[in-house]
Amino acid sequence: MKKVIAVLAACMMLFSSAKADTYYCYADEVNIRKTASTKYDRLGYMFFGQPIEVDYFKGDWAYSSTIRTEEVGGWVYALWLSPYEPELVDNEKYVVNSRRVNVREAPNGRQIKRVGEGHVMTVIKLAADNKGEWWAKTTEGWIMLKFLDKE
Repeated sequence: MKKVIAVLAACMMLFSSAKADTYYCYADEVNIRKTASTKYDRLGYMFFGQPIEVDYFKGDWAYSSTIRTEEVGGWVYALWLSPYEPELVDNEKYVVNSRRVNVREAPNGRQIKRVGEGHVMTVIKLAADNKGEWWAKTTEGWIMLKFLDKE
């Protein structure tokens, strides 16, 4: 019995001393849920640029004990979180620098159209995805920042 108590105490110390990592929301609005599933109702929202202390990940979901939903922490879809702080841009003009570039509905999301070299785009936000790739949200959709040059 003493061994079991000692092991439990060691586990509690290990988990209580684990440091949460700061991530930032780069979507306009992300649902906070009570569990790691879209099958349950939304309990709140995170917004663009909002920081979150992530305790751990479970698949495509991130758990934070500091985001409160009722009496417990909350879950958010981790693909909208990045360790890099996003930034708002004041409608700056950028020019596409590559022959054919996909414009997407979200970073790494579904393609909605293609643009080509010389096409001018208005950028409103810059954000890095959870892999560290920087993206620009334009008035036409999302495009990888490496395919844009400031006008």
